[in-house]
Amino acid sequence: MMKGAQGGGGMGSMMPQGFIIKIKGGNRLTLMEGGMMAGEMLYQKDKGQTLRLNRSEKTYSILPSGGGGQGGSTITPKVTKTGETAKILGYNCTKYVVEITEGARPSTQSIWTTTDIKDFDLKSLANQRMGQGGQSMFYEGMEGVPLKIEAATKEGNMVMEAADLKRETLDASLFTVPSDYKEVKFGGRP
Repeated sequence: MMKGAQGGGGMGSMMPQGFIIKIKGGNRLTLMEGGMMAGEMLYQKDKGQTLRLNRSEKTYSILPSGGGGQGGSTITPKVTKTGETAKILGYNCTKYVVEITEGARPSTQSIWTTTDIKDFDLKSLANQRMGQGGQSMFYEGMEGVPLKIEAATKEGNMVMEAADLKRETLDASLFTVPSDYKEVKFGGRP
């Protein structure tokens, strides 16, 4: 579970308060708490697609699959591994700096990852997309599991750090779209 602390004045309501990722067999259910992306995203490995679920309306939308930005532009993040290390939840972490420019809006993220968790690979998370631009939730070029993310833009800053890591048995039904859900085109509505 990731819990966030954000700053930047009025940006606070746009930033997530936290998120939970549940993983089974390469499938991932991400629950975003608060902010612009609040809701559930389901990555289905067998189909190679990410869906946004709306449980209250019993609908789902297929998110864009490619690493494109608004208007189809391609966003290529620059990922740099640093020599900085830290302990998070008792795990040894290494800091990566990710620089992204979308349109004229540059942003920088510091992502702290650990390779101490041997049965989980960040590369599998790079397939999951979010938002209208289909941006990856995590970036290729990093090794390990992200336990802390610091994001800085001219509008504000956000820090999300792992608060807990649990291993538990998950029901396979969490990773399927219920049969009574209807597909709707992805667009401004959650």
